[in-house]
Order: sequence, then C-alpha cells, then structure tokens
Amino acid sequence: MIELVVTLLVAGVLIAVAVPGFATTIRQNRLVSDATQFVTMFNLARSEAIKRGVVVSVHAVAGNSSNEWGGGWEIRTQEAGVERTLRRFPALDSRTSLDSAQGLTRFEFQNTGRTGVTDTLILCDDRTGETGREFSVMTTGQVRVAPVTCT
Repeated sequence: MIELVVTLLVAGVLIAVAVPGFATTIRQNRLVSDATQFVTMFNLARSEAIKRGVVVSVHAVAGNSSNEWGGGWEIRTQEAGVERTLRRFPALDSRTSLDSAQGLTRFEFQNTGRTGVTDTLILCDDRTGETGREFSVMTTGQVRVAPVTCT
C-alpha cells in the first residue's frame, strides 16, 4: 500500500512539472503551424497566378481592425468574369492574431507572380517575448519570415 501511494505521489509531481512545459510546446507548435500555413497560402496563390495566367487574390475573411487576418483567409481567382474561391483557410485560434502593418486585407498576384505592394504582417499569440513571426510581403510576391518579439 505504501509503495502505491509513493508511486502515485511521484507520478503527481511529474505531471505537475511536465504539464506547463507541454502546454507551451503545444502553443509554440500551433504558432509555427499557422505561420507555415500562411506562407503556403501566399506561395499557392502566386503559383496559381503564374500557372493560370490571370490575377489571383488573397483575401482576409471576417477580420477586425486589430486582427485583419485572424478570421481566416481565402484564395480567389476571376476567370471569364466569374469569381471562384480556390481555397479557404480557417480562422486562427482566438488567442492568436495576424495583423497587417498597413491594414491590408487583400493581395493580388499578377500573372507574373508579382503583387505590386509591400506589407509586413505580424503573427502573435497572447504570450509575450520572442514567440511570434513577421511576414514581409515583397512586390515580387515572395514572403520572408522572421521571428518577432510579441508584446
């Protein structure tokens, strides 16, 4: 009986120590996954514009002024006067924000793959410190990602 109680006590201490660290790991992995998904979306839109030879746009969906892209985003094209949604990406976790420095909620990729605009978007969750990602969208249509300190 004493051995069982000691075993349960040791297990309880290990769980109490491991759970906070595990939660942090899960949140960091979620942030990295969101960042990867955002870059993938830009690359897909750019390649579709080049492949189809038409303008392909990326739109923020249901965002607000401090979290323009947090409601999700979608890739759209207009061919023969008909607008179609090629792919829709879900909203971010409620504790995560994706904010445009210029307040842009749309990027258009020309058939050359260029966007014609530049912007910086910041992806952060409710933690502070160097946990976020900064996306630099260039006129060439390429996106550069760098770590950023969230406040």
